[in-house]
Order: sequence, then structure tokens, then C-alpha cells
Amino acid sequence: MENAMKKNAMNLTRLSLPAGLLLLLAMLASPARAADVLRLYLGDMHVLKPGAISRVAVGNGKIISTSILEGGQLLVLAEAVGDTELRLWLEGGGERRYTISVSEQDPGRASSEMRSALRNLPGVTLRRVGGNIVVEGVVNEEGERLIQQIAGAYKLIDLTTKNQDSLVAQVLESLPDVRVRQVGKYAVIEGAVSKHERTVIDKVKQSFKNVLDLTHESRVDGKKMVYMKVQFTEFNTSRLDELGINWTTSINGPSAAFAKNFLAQRDAGAPKTGTPLDGLVGSGIGYFGIATAISSQINLSVSNGDALLLASPTLSARSGGKAEFLSGGEVPVPVPGPNLTTTIEYKKFGIILKVEPQAGDDGTILAKVATEISNVDQSLAVGNSPGFRSRKASTEVSLKSGQTLVISGLVNHELAKDISGLAGLRDIPILGALFRSSNFRNARSDLVIFITPYIYDPDSEVNRENIARAAELRSRFLKSIDEDADILD
Repeated sequence: MENAMKKNAMNLTRLSLPAGLLLLLAMLASPARAADVLRLYLGDMHVLKPGAISRVAVGNGKIISTSILEGGQLLVLAEAVGDTELRLWLEGGGERRYTISVSEQDPGRASSEMRSALRNLPGVTLRRVGGNIVVEGVVNEEGERLIQQIAGAYKLIDLTTKNQDSLVAQVLESLPDVRVRQVGKYAVIEGAVSKHERTVIDKVKQSFKNVLDLTHESRVDGKKMVYMKVQFTEFNTSRLDELGINWTTSINGPSAAFAKNFLAQRDAGAPKTGTPLDGLVGSGIGYFGIATAISSQINLSVSNGDALLLASPTLSARSGGKAEFLSGGEVPVPVPGPNLTTTIEYKKFGIILKVEPQAGDDGTILAKVATEISNVDQSLAVGNSPGFRSRKASTEVSLKSGQTLVISGLVNHELAKDISGLAGLRDIPILGALFRSSNFRNARSDLVIFITPYIYDPDSEVNRENIARAAELRSRFLKSIDEDADILD
């Protein structure tokens, strides 16, 4: 009876005490285990083995992260610098408390790991300055990349400098056939170079010490190729206006212009004028894709009967070289020589087109263009030497690769009216067809020359198109051959 009364009194006492005090009394009644201290470095992983875990609580989840493993283990990962509390409740009813302190990386351990990673880089030294690791020395490009990768994982001060050969190699990286390597204290430059590349290497030698030049001049000139698509056409003069090319009537003689989308860009009523060919043709404003557009319009004009394609040769020359087209012939001309001797020289006649292109690195093409129409005129003959009547013009132009230069007015319409006196020209492929045209003789058409230059290299669009066209022709040829047919070498 006495025990029952004591038990009731205790229950009444518990009910009358505040909840916080009850909790404090409960903690005092049960012996608490002191918190274990765990010190980690940033990035460390530590495994605790408290036994089967039912619940985990972390004071600051930004400092550490946890994961319960099998076998009553807990994985702790140090995520950030700082201090936090970790509390575990075990399935058997026990608890575990930990005070975890995460600090910066261990300089000693980091230094050891870095020495292992950089052991293959000669001349590189590591030293500790306070809590930092300093790396010094001379490295090449590969060593620089390795140190940058290590610096991302460690607190590192990079005081290394690049090898001279790496700096020289960076300067000369645009020269495809040039190699740079370090031999002792020298940066050795080797390979084949052009005359232009030689000037670059000379400047490098002036800017860097201990540079040994072992390059040799390339036997093959590496200048860019310029590919020129030329079209000789007889165009209806009214159709020329629709192409966006018009020639001013106040200019006597040949004239030139750029093939541009004048019709789409010109204000209403604005005049369209050409430029005299014997003057410097302005650079003009080209529009993207105009070469394709004007080629399509030429083809459309030919199919509609508004134009006649007389010839479509292709010329090519190295930058700084010359390309020439002749549709005509050569006439032997006796020329007096020394000691009353006579030598024979051959004089060209017909249509002569000469182009001297210069290809710039920015895709600009500077070109000297010279045209000549000449024929044999016996009325101008002197003795046994035939006379020639010529019509010449020349100009210098600046074009972007793929822009089109248009030349017109080279042939006098009055000359074509007396076709009976043009026996030499009537048989020339281009001029013969032109002079036989009634439209040309009546000034309803004109000889128009379209010149479209392209810079030609392995990656150029023209080269890719030609390769694709060649592959297509080869495929067609192979398909057209009977598998059983014999092919003679």
C-alpha cells in the first residue's frame, strides 16, 4: 500500500513539473556518452562503425554529407571547411554523438601527392609557404597543362614559366610545315618555309634569344591558287538591264562593273551606271551569294534566247602569277634582224584576256585585268608585214572571292557590219559567232565577259565542288560500264 502511494505521488509530481525540466531530469538520470571529436581535411572520406543505424542527424549539412552503408557503417564526406555536430540513433536504443571539424587540405599530404604527380617534370620544385604550396620552374606546354589540372584540385600558387620553345611554337603555329623543339638552352626551328614565312622566322629570331634556325626554303611555292571562271556571252542589251548591270551611254569604249543586285538595292528611279575599263574600278559592295545568283540569271537568259554562251573557259594562276586566254590565232610577222637578216615573230590576234591575281589572307583578290580584241587589217600593212587593228583596255580591281566582274563594249558594232572584210575574224570561235549575229550588227546585243575569281585551296568551296563533281562523273561512268566488259589500260 505504501509503495502504491509513493508511485502516485511521483506521477503527480511529474505532471506538475514543466516539460523542459522533465527533459533535463531525464538526461541527468541516464548517463550520456561524451561526443567523439573527428578531424577531417576538405575532401576526406571517413567511415564510422557504430553498429546498426536507425536515424542520422547533421547540424550543418553543407559541411559534411553522410550515407548509411551495410554492416552498421556510416560514410562521412567532408564537403566544406567548418565545424558541425553529427548524432546517430542505433537500432538497439543507443546513441552516438560526434563533433566534426573540417579544415583546409593537409599541406604536407597535398605536397606529397603533388610531388608524385609532377615527378616526370624535370626542373620543377615545390615548397610550402604557410598553408599554401608554391610550384616553381620552367615547363613546356604539356607541363603547363598538367599544373593547371592539379591547381584545380589543390590550393596551389603557380610561379612556373614557359619554355622558350613553347613560346616560339605559339608564335609560329600558323606555319604548317614548321616544327619547334628544345635542345639544351636552344629553341630549334626546323622545316620547309616559303619566302614570306622566312620573314616571320627572322622576326622571331630578333624577338627571342637562343633560337637556332635550321629551316630550309621550300622548293614548291606555297602561294594560294586563284581559280577564275570566265564566260564570254552575247547578251541582249535589254536583258543586261534586268541583270542589274547597265552601261552609261556617255562613255565611249569598254566599260566594267561588278555584278551586284542593283535592282533589289537601288532606290526607285536611281540611275545604274558602269565604269570605264581604262580607269580604276571601285571596290563596290558585294552581296552574299551573288556569284550563284548571276550564274543562274545567265543560264536563264541563255535558255530564254536572250543570251548566247560563246565560250566558258576556266583559268588558274598562283597568287602573283599570270593567266591568259586566247581565242584566235597567230600570224607570222617578218622582223628585220642584224646584218640584214630577217627573223619571224608571231603576232597574236583575236580575243586576248590576261589576268594577274593577288590573293590576300582575308579572302580579297586584287587583280590586273587586260583585254584585247585585234584583227589583221591589210590596209594597214607595210611592205610584207601585215597590219593589225586592236582595241585594248586594262584595269585593276579588288574583289572578294566569288564576286563577279563584268566587262562589255570591247567590240565596235560598226566593225561587225562589214563582215565581208573580216575574213580572219569570221573563223574565230567567239568573234565569228558574234559577227554573224544580226542582233549584234544592229546593236541589239553586246559581247559581255563575266569573270568570277575564287581563292583555291583544299578547303575551298570550289575545290570541294570539283571533287564532288569528279566523284559523280566517276560514279556515272562505272554505272554505265557492263560488269563483263573489258577495260583497256
